[in-house]
Amino acid sequence: MGVRTPPLPGGALRWGRRIVVIVVLAAVIWPVVRGHDSFPLSTYPMYAQRRADVVAIATAVGLDADGKPQKLSLRTIADTDDPLIAESALQQAISRGAADATCRAIATRAGRGTVAVELVEEWHDVVAQATGRDSLRDRVVHATCEVPA
Repeated sequence: MGVRTPPLPGGALRWGRRIVVIVVLAAVIWPVVRGHDSFPLSTYPMYAQRRADVVAIATAVGLDADGKPQKLSLRTIADTDDPLIAESALQQAISRGAADATCRAIATRAGRGTVAVELVEEWHDVVAQATGRDSLRDRVVHATCEVPA
């Protein structure tokens, strides 16, 4: 027969389990106490904090032959299906002074009926936008380029 170890007394086993539970709970709650977003509990502060009523959004807009704006797809703008990635790529291009080159790249992907592309920064009232009202408060054109024939 094998060697048997005597079982722990009932009270010690219960205290051991309680200590494990307390340690795990402390690890989960610690990021909240510190006010820092991290594992194992993410507080997602980017979604939990109040945003400004007006936000800046970098985007690209197509123009038809009459100069009327046309919405461009995310694939056309930044070859992605993620709006955050597209907006970030345009914001970075504006920040590093590459708006003209980025505009030309977008223009090569623009579809029929689009004769020009504008790379712009727009300021929108988020409440108005969420309720379907006119939200545009300001607009700066950083680059304009023609769509190649």
